[in-house]
Amino acid sequence: MTQTVDLLADIDPDRIFRELAVQYRLLADSEAGVSDDLWSYTMAVVALCARIADAHTDLERGGTAGSSVRAALLDYRIR
Repeated sequence: MTQTVDLLADIDPDRIFRELAVQYRLLADSEAGVSDDLWSYTMAVVALCARIADAHTDLERGGTAGSSVRAALLDYRIR
């Protein structure tokens, strides 16, 4: 029997997006806080990408590629 490995289990959206913001000079360093506006923008981009990916069914996971994107990256926290 093959064991299923969840490749998305260790994804930390907060860390990933802070590091990207530093890379693109939107934040001074990865320890800096992300503004509410930048976080809202980032989550809007994630939601748009997920909508595009909804066209691709993921039969193994029982949903769409979009649902996998949302599960891994979309963060509904109010900042």
